[in-house]
Amino acid sequence: MNATSPGSVAHAPQGAVRRFWPDLLRVVSAFAVVLLHAVSDRIRAFDADSPEWWGVVVCRALPSFAVPVFFMLSGMFLLDPARSVGARKILRGCVRFAVAFAVWSAFYSLAFPPHRLYLGQFLKGPVHLWFLPALASCYLAAPALRAIARDRQAEEALLAAVFALLCVSNTLRSLSGAFRRILPTTIAVLSMPAFLELLGDYLHRFPPHGIWRRLFVLGGAGGLFFAILATGLLAKEGKRADFLLGPGQAPVVLFSAAVFVLGQSAFDGAPSGERLRRVVSGLAKCTFGIYLVHRAFLWALPALSEAVVLDIVLRSLVGFALSFAATAILLRTPLLRYAVS
Repeated sequence: MNATSPGSVAHAPQGAVRRFWPDLLRVVSAFAVVLLHAVSDRIRAFDADSPEWWGVVVCRALPSFAVPVFFMLSGMFLLDPARSVGARKILRGCVRFAVAFAVWSAFYSLAFPPHRLYLGQFLKGPVHLWFLPALASCYLAAPALRAIARDRQAEEALLAAVFALLCVSNTLRSLSGAFRRILPTTIAVLSMPAFLELLGDYLHRFPPHGIWRRLFVLGGAGGLFFAILATGLLAKEGKRADFLLGPGQAPVVLFSAAVFVLGQSAFDGAPSGERLRRVVSGLAKCTFGIYLVHRAFLWALPALSEAVVLDIVLRSLVGFALSFAATAILLRTPLLRYAVS
C-alpha cells in the first residue's frame, strides 16, 4: 500500500534502505491489533469478580497503542516534506482503500453468519474496517496537514489544542455523565486520525531528548496505569469495561506517543543482523493484510485453553501466524494481491 497503510506506510525511494525501527513498530502494532481483538469480546462479557479479571484488563490495555501508532507512522511518511504527495497519489490511495474495503466487507458478510450480506451491512463493513475510510480521510487531508507541518509553532499549537479539545474531552465525557452534558463531541469536528498523523510527524522530526524523553515515558506509563485502573474498577461497578481504551482517549494517546518515542530512540540506527532485518521487513510488508484478515481467523479459532488469559495469548499468536501466512499467499496471487497490498 502507499503512504498510510499499516503494512507499508510509504514506499521507500528507489534504492533506499528501509529503516528498521518503523518496520519493527509496524510488526509489533500488527500483533497488538490481533491481541486487542482477541480480548475485546471477552472483556465485555467477562465476570469482573473473576480472579482472572485484572489479567484480562491488562491484556486489553497493553495493545491499545496499536492503531494510534499505525496512524503516527503514517504521518511520519505522508507528511515528510522530502516526499511528493500529489493528486495522483492521493487518488490512487483512496481507490485502493475503497477496493480493500469492498473486497473484505463482502468476504466477511458472506463468510460469517452474523454478517450476512445485504446493502446496509456491506456498506458498513465489519467493525475493524473503519480503519480504511479513516486512512482515506488522511490522504484527502494530506495537503492541508503538510502545510501545517511546515510551521513548527503552528503544528505545536494545533497538537496542544486538539489534545485538550479532543482527547481530554473524550476521556472526561467517558468518565462522567455530567461532562457528557457540558462538553461538545469534538470528534465530529476534529479528526482523530489527522491529529495522530500530525503527532507522528512532529515526534519524528523533533524527537524529545534527555529529561523530555523521560517525561514522555513517564506520561505513557501513567496513561497506561490510569487506563487499566479506571477500566477495571469502573467495570466492577457494572459500567462499560473498555471505554477508556479507544485511540482518541488521552491515556491511550500518551501511552502511544511513549511507545513511538521509545521505538524510535531505541532502534533508530541500532545495529541488527541482516537476517533479523529481512524477517522484520518481510513481516512489515504483510501487516496491512494481517489487519484485514485476522478477524476471520479469530472468529474461526476454538478456545485453546480453559485459562482465559492463556487462551487470549494463544489465540493471538495463532491468529497472527495464520494471518501472516494467508497474507503472504495472497500477495503472491494475481489480482488477489491488490486486496492486501
